[in-house]
Amino acid sequence: MKRSIKFIFCLFLIVSMLIVIRFPSAFSQEEKAGALAKEISGDIDSVDLKNSAIVIKQLKDEKSLTYETITVYVDNSTSIENDYETITIAEIKAGDRVTVDYATDKAGKNIASNIRVKPKE
Repeated sequence: MKRSIKFIFCLFLIVSMLIVIRFPSAFSQEEKAGALAKEISGDIDSVDLKNSAIVIKQLKDEKSLTYETITVYVDNSTSIENDYETITIAEIKAGDRVTVDYATDKAGKNIASNIRVKPKE
């Protein structure tokens, strides 16, 4: 009986160690970019073509009408669309209404994956 318990315990330890060795990222303290994915909707406050960044102004509190701004950077993998047509950051203008999917990298920089410019009504 004691021998079978020891065998099962050793087998459990070996299997556990193999899982940790095979899939170390599953047990790391680092969060993955997908887990950090966020979305923001608001109006474009400004566009910085030199740094490939947009500043989005979003209503923070309806009661007091306070706003917050967030800077989001555009890179080569960012998809930008206006009414289902692909556009560039240079075609985004202050006042445009956007929805942006982004993730925060390890340096704290917000990187856009998708920017959807909403058509003006």
